[in-house]
Amino acid sequence: MIFYENKPCMEGPRNLTLQIIIGGFQVERMIKTTVEVLTDTEELWKLQNEFRHEIGEDLLSKKQQENLHKAIEQKRIVFFVAKRLDHPVGICSVSPCYSTFSCTENGVFDDFYVEPDFRKQGIARRLILAAQEWCKTQGYASLTVGCADCDIGMYSALGFKMRLGTMLAADLQTE
Repeated sequence: MIFYENKPCMEGPRNLTLQIIIGGFQVERMIKTTVEVLTDTEELWKLQNEFRHEIGEDLLSKKQQENLHKAIEQKRIVFFVAKRLDHPVGICSVSPCYSTFSCTENGVFDDFYVEPDFRKQGIARRLILAAQEWCKTQGYASLTVGCADCDIGMYSALGFKMRLGTMLAADLQTE
């Protein structure tokens, strides 16, 4: 089997072409990346734990998984999953947040992760586009992201252009 990348198109990710030679005949199959609203939380746990491991955080505990599952059921958060050959390779989430500035719901973009072997293939852009389109269908005024200084360039390149200051957090779980 030989994998090779096709040229990217402006709107979407690069697709891969799988080339197989069987009995002297060459067979090619286009392998597309799909993005959909996540319905299988097992896919979520796998990608969330890979992401958490990569950034040096503890893996999700059973209690955290239960809390997250409950939040998904209550539609307090929506996850999007990117798949290639039905294999989950990336995720992101959007949580609603009411803004007194726009006096409407806005989306907060989070949980952004693409498996290392699938980076630089347009999957991140595809996830963000799916999240943005979903937010539009919900009537959200904007989609915001809080990020580390080292990620500002990446998020700017992916369409987050408007600076809104600096986001800080207070840890409410310490004693």
